[in-house]
Amino acid sequence: MSRSIWIVNKEGWEYDDSYYYRYGSGGQPHQAFTDKEIAESFLRDLELSEITDIAPILFRDYVKGGDYDIDDEYHKDISDLRNKKLIQYDGYNFDYTKPVDEYSGEELLSIGKAFGITFFSLIEVELVA
Repeated sequence: MSRSIWIVNKEGWEYDDSYYYRYGSGGQPHQAFTDKEIAESFLRDLELSEITDIAPILFRDYVKGGDYDIDDEYHKDISDLRNKKLIQYDGYNFDYTKPVDEYSGEELLSIGKAFGITFFSLIEVELVA
């Protein structure tokens, strides 16, 4: 009988004098869990902390407006955020519709996720010994 563990990986980000970008693949192991639900909760808390910290600079340093076509199916989440009046878009640049500190944690997480900005991932690994 095999058993799994769940590893929370920290994703790598670098800065290139203009924007942050993700580098490498797979991330770096941060913490391991034997319970998937606990791992998911831990990951969510880490993500919330990171996205809250970078929220004031999210659209300035992490999102290049010209990289997103909000009308295509791939970026439907971004279009939904705009329709919900959580973000605004002037045809090239994105911004918040209200002061950052007025957003809930869930709103900030959904904005980060829509733009593919995540700092941690969850990997399931099968234990063989």
